[in-house]
Amino acid sequence: MAVALNRAPAWASPGWLTPVLILLAGCGPKGPPAVRSAGPAIALAKAADGGDVVRVTGLDAAALAAFVADHPTEQLWRGLLTVEVGNDGTVLAGRYDVEGGVLRFHPRYPLLPSLGYRALLHPAELPDAPAKTPAVIATRLRLPRPDDWPTPAVVKVYPTVPTLPENLLKMYVQFSVPMQRGNVYEFIQLLGADGKPVPLPFLEIAEELWDADGKRLTLLLDPGRVKHGLKPRDQVGPVLTAGREYTLVISPLARNEAGGVTDRWCDEYGQPLEKAVTVHFRTGPPETRAIDPATWTITAPAAGSRGPLTVEFGRPLDSALLRRVVRVVAADGKPVAGSILLGEGETRWHFTPRAARAAGEYALEADSILEDLAGNRIGRAFEVVETRPENDAPPVSRRPFTVKPAGN
Repeated sequence: MAVALNRAPAWASPGWLTPVLILLAGCGPKGPPAVRSAGPAIALAKAADGGDVVRVTGLDAAALAAFVADHPTEQLWRGLLTVEVGNDGTVLAGRYDVEGGVLRFHPRYPLLPSLGYRALLHPAELPDAPAKTPAVIATRLRLPRPDDWPTPAVVKVYPTVPTLPENLLKMYVQFSVPMQRGNVYEFIQLLGADGKPVPLPFLEIAEELWDADGKRLTLLLDPGRVKHGLKPRDQVGPVLTAGREYTLVISPLARNEAGGVTDRWCDEYGQPLEKAVTVHFRTGPPETRAIDPATWTITAPAAGSRGPLTVEFGRPLDSALLRRVVRVVAADGKPVAGSILLGEGETRWHFTPRAARAAGEYALEADSILEDLAGNRIGRAFEVVETRPENDAPPVSRRPFTVKPAGN
């Protein structure tokens, strides 16, 4: 720890006595620009090890040195500076130090772009603070948006086929960047052919169904209205009906009944979604068959090629699961490294190996949790009678195939 000992005046200017508040740009209406007075300034920075750090400059170096010389406890450090999550009062854990006359707080865990923070400086806790020193200086903090950060936008909506089964179970919305979570259903509507919203089409889960990166949102159609024999379907009716047209609307704005804007959908840095996206589709008959890998068609190029192996399923399957639970394994059972590409409305799976494939025996493996668009799995249909014994598939289904030498 390095502490500067130069004897400067306790405070550079009486103007700093006005508490400093930094207003951050983000979703919703912007307030007037903040006016900063001379004096202590609180800001986010990066430490030498690349970690986040909250820096306080403009304090009297001699006063800081005297404070450190008393070997302050954790409680005393927090009495001088605390960093909270938003306005809920949750205080971040971390460590403190002083270097070059700068007070620094190092959070124990990395700060998140999706969260706002508030630093509370109590300058009156420093030794020999002037009588008119304010009790607290509050500053709002947020990680800055990188210059090369993409514009938040909807990249794709799955399934991509134009006709979906009337017992469709879920849809995926893929974004270009991680998005803010909470109240997402305010920005999403499912409209009928008459342009009117379908009432409560989705199972609105408080935790929301995001992938680990915060880029893919799963919209789960209410299973109680999809599966036959359940009260929600009997009382309210199915979400979708075969032979009808629907439109999924993803909007950057939430509006009240009068049309006024009540909220904006932003990415984790507070940048609003670029524009609204609409997806039109038609519904066909329900899909009630279990998935049978024995019906799949596997086409593998000859040895020495890096051309893609192609698997045709005969119907659209779940796009997210196709990327996660289907793989090619060699004769020793080890997965073959390569990349996956989905094609033709998720009815085909293309696998390009990282290295030219060798001749020999291989297998296509698929975990039994693989689903189609209606929730039917390998060896088990979604519409099963729970009281009837069901011959479920093994945890992993295997389809052996041979890569032949070139020229054969």
